[in-house]
Amino acid sequence: MSKSIVRSQIKKCLSQLSIDYISHQSNHIASLLLTLPEYQNASKIALYMNMPHGEVQTLPLIRKIFEDGKRLFLPRITKLEDGSFQRFPGQKSYLQMLEVPNLSQVLTLKPRGVYKLLEPESNSGVNGLESGIDIVVLPGVAFTKDCYRMGHGAGFYDDYIKRYQESTGNPRPLLIGIGLKEQLVDSLPIEAHDEKLDYVLIDSDIYRRSS
Repeated sequence: MSKSIVRSQIKKCLSQLSIDYISHQSNHIASLLLTLPEYQNASKIALYMNMPHGEVQTLPLIRKIFEDGKRLFLPRITKLEDGSFQRFPGQKSYLQMLEVPNLSQVLTLKPRGVYKLLEPESNSGVNGLESGIDIVVLPGVAFTKDCYRMGHGAGFYDDYIKRYQESTGNPRPLLIGIGLKEQLVDSLPIEAHDEKLDYVLIDSDIYRRSS
């Protein structure tokens, strides 16, 4: 089955879920993440602001990150300058991870871009490529138990992870995918550029990368 068909089927399913149902699973996932030793030892965590519908809600996690004295980084989609390196044919923009220093600033973020996501301002904080990041928590359309992820098709996170390694010279951060039960599938079409995750957290279940 092609990625486009999988995306279409799962998005249709997600559109029918209630906010309360999603909130219930989101709280389970937040509790799971907090139990991971890697989270407990981390100081710099990149998360995301969820879409209004059909995605794990991240504000409970964000609150906990600040309560635990950790630093939060959020994504901003930025237009590529003319002549810039394109990792994928036709690439027009890329992802930055910018630090948001406190909860008050998170709560005043404004929607931007095609997806109308809440994003930090371009000059709002430290760039994760400069400070380093310990963990990246990724959204997705679908996940597998063997820790593969399928996003929306723009390649933002695959590109970011490769740029992180190229820019910092460091190993990639720990990658944790979070999703709803309805986003777990048996298998996905895998391409060479797809990054395998270290963990996938689905509702009350933890799946760990085996190799």
